[in-house]
Amino acid sequence: MSLGFYGKNILDPLREYYGDLGKRMRPYILLTMFSTVALSLIPYVCGQFLSKIINISESDGLDLDFIINISSVGVLLVIFWYVSSTHCGMELNKMALDICKKIRTDLNRKITTMPTGVLESMSAGDLTSRIVTDLPAVKDLISRDYMAFFSGSLLSLLILLVMILVSPVLALSYVITMPATLIVSRIISKKSAKDYEIQKRMLNDIDAEMSEIVSNHREIKTHNLESAILEKFEISNRRFTEAKVNSESRSGLIPPLASVASNLGYVVTAVAGALMLFNGMLDLGTFLAFMIYVRLINGPVLISATTVDRLRSEITSLNRILEIIGAPEAEDGSSEPDSSYKGKITFRDVRFSYTDAAEVLHGISFEVSPGEIVAISGPTGSGKTTIVSLLLRFYNPSSGEVLIDDINIKNISRRDLSRTIGSVMQEPWIFRGTIRENIVYNRDWITEDDLTRAMEVTGLHRLTGNLPQGLDTAVDNDLLSLPLAFKRMIAMTRAIAGEPGILILDEALSGLDPVTESAIFDGLKKMMSGRTVIIVSHDRRLTSQADRIISLNDGNIADQARSDPVL
Repeated sequence: MSLGFYGKNILDPLREYYGDLGKRMRPYILLTMFSTVALSLIPYVCGQFLSKIINISESDGLDLDFIINISSVGVLLVIFWYVSSTHCGMELNKMALDICKKIRTDLNRKITTMPTGVLESMSAGDLTSRIVTDLPAVKDLISRDYMAFFSGSLLSLLILLVMILVSPVLALSYVITMPATLIVSRIISKKSAKDYEIQKRMLNDIDAEMSEIVSNHREIKTHNLESAILEKFEISNRRFTEAKVNSESRSGLIPPLASVASNLGYVVTAVAGALMLFNGMLDLGTFLAFMIYVRLINGPVLISATTVDRLRSEITSLNRILEIIGAPEAEDGSSEPDSSYKGKITFRDVRFSYTDAAEVLHGISFEVSPGEIVAISGPTGSGKTTIVSLLLRFYNPSSGEVLIDDINIKNISRRDLSRTIGSVMQEPWIFRGTIRENIVYNRDWITEDDLTRAMEVTGLHRLTGNLPQGLDTAVDNDLLSLPLAFKRMIAMTRAIAGEPGILILDEALSGLDPVTESAIFDGLKKMMSGRTVIIVSHDRRLTSQADRIISLNDGNIADQARSDPVL
């Protein structure tokens, strides 16, 4: 059961995601219908009461039984309407919180399982806006505005029906003022829907710019870019302001139009009712009840009119969130659990291009034997990091195959891939937690002995030994609290914990001072012993440790040669 909204069911997108939503909402929709019927009958009961009082003659006297009965009916209708509407509001709010909790959990899971390419195609501001701004809008849709529009529309129809039954002539005098207003409101609503979409897009741009300003604050200060950044932000802010003004201006026309129509209808109905009352065509109680209906219908008509734009905005927010939840997930392989690999790497006619971009790799092929150390060199943009990304399965090749021990990497589960490949990237990432948590990182197969051996190889045990809490010291991804060298040593320990057969070093020495670089270089040499190693670096000392150097140029292999030792 769902309410039609210009030919669409408002909750259809949410029902497809949250399957039992219809069953959960059906009792509250029915209860809302009954309470709305009760509310629409209250003026009629009051009118009958007034008519009986006014028409009492001296000979008849006061009919106490009738007064008690009709008063009881009126009071019961009021109590039923209040209790049922309050109960529906509370339960719908609980339901909305429950659904939003599920959506928030699914969003978090989806973001962690998305393919890297899909996630990188979204700006940080856009993604943040969908979680921070759109999710509360979905809650308002379920808990407030959906039922407000439903009950308002239903109450308007019921009141109009009762008005027709009470007095068709008076009902006609009121209704003749409504069609023009409804038509104009619908035209305005369609235009304002486009304004809301533009407004959302502009808000995403502002969020993205603010994220960049905060994350690059030091660079902006260093290069004296404050004026340029402010000018750029002013342009985005002006565009958002224009979209906001347009949407609010158009949608703001609907309540005054509905109010004008209602008040005009009230005046026309009052004049027609007075004439009918004067000519004896209508009794005073019915006339008063009818005028109560005319005033009562203003509320639901205005609610329905003003809720339309909020519903459009909230449905847009819902679709934006479901767009993320419905995004494809990275496929996991089907290898047997705890599979062991010797470390042979094969790239076979691999081609790759990023989304809507030119091809980066043009059919490259090479093979790395188990235990061999291979350095990949080449100018910036030649495809070095892309090879690492394909080997870590951040992306899948556009064509060709990447194999480990002659098994396509697509068929290797991510669990086994994380056991097989360790990596030290150019920008080591540390999350908020303890040093131990950062090293183990949800890999339950890593034992305490594995952790100790890895720390001895990288030299991290000397640093943690001086800390009061040792491995249980809390750290954060912040250079002010954690130096780059410390972060890199944690990343190195994480890479070799659990004895992976393949090690990837992507600019593992960049950004270090000479003394620290020398100490970490000694640790890297120990790490490479007995493993298949892929080195991506411009550091001559590190590449000299390789058995072979593969030179890339513009996405092609230009040369493969033995490494020359550094004297």
